[in-house]
Amino acid sequence: MNPDQVNHATVGSNRLGERFASARIVAKTVLLLLMASACVYLVVRGGAFFERHLETDPTALLPTEQQPDPETRAQVALARKMARAVLAHVPERVGAGDPARRMEAFEEAARDSGLFLEVIPLDGEAWIVELLHRVGEMRMPLLFPTWLERRRAAFEAGGTGDEDFEAFVVREAVDGLNHFLDRPDAPFWDEWLPHDPLLLLPSAVESPAFGEGSAGAGGAGVMWLWLEPKVFEAPYRDAVARFMEVQNEENQIEYTGAHAFAVASEAFIRREIRFLAVAGAFVLGLIVVVFLRRPGNALVVGSNIVLSFSGSVLLAVFVFETLHLVSFLFALLFGGLAADYTLHVLLKKETLGLSNFRQTLRAIRRPWIGIGLTTILGFLTLAWLGLPTIRQVGFLVAGGIALSLAFNYLYFTLRDDLGDDSVQPVSRFLYWRFPPVLAKIVPAAGILLVILGAFQIPGVQLEEDIDALRPPLPGLMERDLRIRRAVGVGGHQHGFLSAGEDWDAAVQSLRQASGDTFWHLADLLPTAREFRVARVFLQENPRWEARFMEALDEAELRANAFAPFTEAFRAYRARLPGQSLPDLLAAVETALQGPARILLTQESDAFHLVSIANREPPPDAIPARMAPLDYGGSISAVLTQYRRQSIGTIAGALIVLAIAPLVVFPWKLGSSVTAMTAGALICGLSLLLLAGNTLSLFHFAGLLVGTCLAMDYLFFAAAARPGEGPASIRLAAFSTFAVAGILATSAIPAVAAISLAIAATVGSGYLAAESYLARRDAQSS
Repeated sequence: MNPDQVNHATVGSNRLGERFASARIVAKTVLLLLMASACVYLVVRGGAFFERHLETDPTALLPTEQQPDPETRAQVALARKMARAVLAHVPERVGAGDPARRMEAFEEAARDSGLFLEVIPLDGEAWIVELLHRVGEMRMPLLFPTWLERRRAAFEAGGTGDEDFEAFVVREAVDGLNHFLDRPDAPFWDEWLPHDPLLLLPSAVESPAFGEGSAGAGGAGVMWLWLEPKVFEAPYRDAVARFMEVQNEENQIEYTGAHAFAVASEAFIRREIRFLAVAGAFVLGLIVVVFLRRPGNALVVGSNIVLSFSGSVLLAVFVFETLHLVSFLFALLFGGLAADYTLHVLLKKETLGLSNFRQTLRAIRRPWIGIGLTTILGFLTLAWLGLPTIRQVGFLVAGGIALSLAFNYLYFTLRDDLGDDSVQPVSRFLYWRFPPVLAKIVPAAGILLVILGAFQIPGVQLEEDIDALRPPLPGLMERDLRIRRAVGVGGHQHGFLSAGEDWDAAVQSLRQASGDTFWHLADLLPTAREFRVARVFLQENPRWEARFMEALDEAELRANAFAPFTEAFRAYRARLPGQSLPDLLAAVETALQGPARILLTQESDAFHLVSIANREPPPDAIPARMAPLDYGGSISAVLTQYRRQSIGTIAGALIVLAIAPLVVFPWKLGSSVTAMTAGALICGLSLLLLAGNTLSLFHFAGLLVGTCLAMDYLFFAAAARPGEGPASIRLAAFSTFAVAGILATSAIPAVAAISLAIAATVGSGYLAAESYLARRDAQSS
């Protein structure tokens, strides 16, 4: 090949290389712009996007998986149902006018607003009369089976001789009607009797459901409002809130319910997110500027956090469709995590004396990628837990970390492509050497800390509280208690729940309640056996209603006056073969209005009945399968179950984390990293115990996150060259510790719990990394 050919080939090769370089620049720029587009989209379309995909429903914080025990399922199902109820109260106030007139004005405005499916005053008996009317409409399938069962019990216990059961039932019905007509209150039922000569409805009125318990199921100046199923969708929720604000100004009303708590919680959490985000960004930016001496670095770190988190939000919406506002608050801890990856790259370039960022990324690829993947795995473990909020946080942060790694690679290699050869000024503090004496003290202090923590284990308290997920709203809590006491709940009234996969057991439990203390529907609802026996009875006695009419004529009660009953009974007989008990119960549940809605809930294979007592019943009057109605306690019990299940999942994730160093590093070095990470975890747990914390699921989730971060520092410590120093580890730990510390000031207990656990474990892991480097440098010198 002659020289001209060589020169031509060289020029062609250079041009080809320039084209590839230009293509890389364009490709990386496009990818970074795509990441930026997620942020731009959320800024431009933020209002509509979050209105459609942001959730404030407090019941969405509850576990979504079906619980094994029916009592817990009953409490969760009832909580979700009652989220649609609003209690509005018109209290007596000086200078506010007559409460009765204000109540009438509010009722008229509520009905005219079109916002409510039910508007029912609770200071009268109108809603009880409505319940009676609904029961009367369904009297045949609802009341006849139980009525027939009482006759069967009397037949078997009465020694009726040769009389067959059908004849006995006919005679009992005729005798019962004759006796009823002699009662002084019989004229009140004149219009109803042609439809009900079996006295199904009068008997129901005399049952506990309409006895002493129902008489007090209301309160002066209280209105029951039933919201649409879209109660927590932003347009509807805000419309109801605006209506209530206007009524508060015009008629001096106050209201409570899940809707009120959702509105107040959203306002509180939005303020909390703004404050914590601004405070965290300020502190993080200040740390970067102080230690890296250039404001532009704060912009790089901030861009990494904002762009990667924006992308993870869009990914999470794609997976979950809606995200809870509380999840955003939890996910603020992402800032400290994402900042670490950028700070490692910025500092390692200077501390290693490398000429470009490609060399830096190549030099730290083992710990940088290894800890990134390990942390992603740790957070994805949270995404498999059953609590919706923790699942969403796990996915948000895991996706954000993956995007953060991608951002850093694209951004820093693009700077190389553009010929950036700038030198990064670094604070001398980051090069300060950890004293050898401290390197010896830290392990000893860690061992002492573990020993002291071990002494706390016998008295350790493990507890979940649904209130940990709620912001403090003392004014609203006081108002809620005041209104519920006006109704009777929380005062003289007491709620009890009977639940079970076996419907008969749930009904019989309430029927065993002694006296007339309890108000429930058990006497109005047939058991599965009663329902089945009634069907068999009518199949075996096709002429029963005809014989009944003949007996009425013989008793001179004019059977033709009861033609409406005959027609209705024949229609009931025709429908009975195709009707199932669950269908009947579903129809009853749909028909109930007002406070009666809480008395019956049917969900999948579990049935729930609620009983209200107007006074504290003696312990021996409460059947074994009846439990006090306690929303908060039962939901907290659900969280306790999830903590027990989650410990196994978190333990599995910790085992994977323990194996990771053995894969990334040689056996001896990897074992050291695993041991130090375990030490950081145990020390973090000991700090929480010594501080007197009552541990919960949120503390354990925080310990997992903190362990991922501690391993981050120990990975970089293990990969550091002798004499290199812990500059990037120190700055990364400071930034994460600062963000966790700010989040630990959150007024929401669960956020503070996770943040404290992270801070305790991160601090332990950082000190372990510092002492390891100091000891290794001392040995090498």
